[in-house]
Amino acid sequence: IHHVPNKISIQNYTKGLAFIGSWDKEREDLLTQLAGIDVNVNIYGNGWSGAARSFPFRSSISPGSVFGQDMSAIMASSAVCLNPLRAQNKGAHNMRTFETPAMGGLMLTSRTEEQQGFFPENEACYMYGDIEELKKKIEYIIRNEQEAKQVRARGMELVAEHSYTNRVRYLLEEMAC
Repeated sequence: IHHVPNKISIQNYTKGLAFIGSWDKEREDLLTQLAGIDVNVNIYGNGWSGAARSFPFRSSISPGSVFGQDMSAIMASSAVCLNPLRAQNKGAHNMRTFETPAMGGLMLTSRTEEQQGFFPENEACYMYGDIEELKKKIEYIIRNEQEAKQVRARGMELVAEHSYTNRVRYLLEEMAC
């Protein structure tokens, strides 16, 4: 019910990057490498007290789970929402692949063929392959606000067909074959 854009926030994009997810070492390492880019990094999720004392975004952590309207407001108001895939999703997608555009967020995610099938790169989302490309994409998105708005809008348009009901129907059809 809350996987919809937050109408209040969607008109007021911040210059920030949002990451919503629980802490793990791989995520900490990835975010640490973003130190020095000219963008506010905002982190939401459980377990971030486990981050190293030297973690450069320690003051940007909002601890605890974020769901529903709060999550929608964060995604819709952020300039870009980072979705790095975990090891178990490498080469595929995750739930955030659909949640981000459904909530009005502009997704920047790990490059996979599967995600490109749902949301074409540079048309309905942005993707990266390594840390250098990730940094360049963040800076590009911040500098190209009009293009980013078009990509965000296209992502929102394409996600409409990917409701949980439609995804279950698709899976049942595939299993029947």
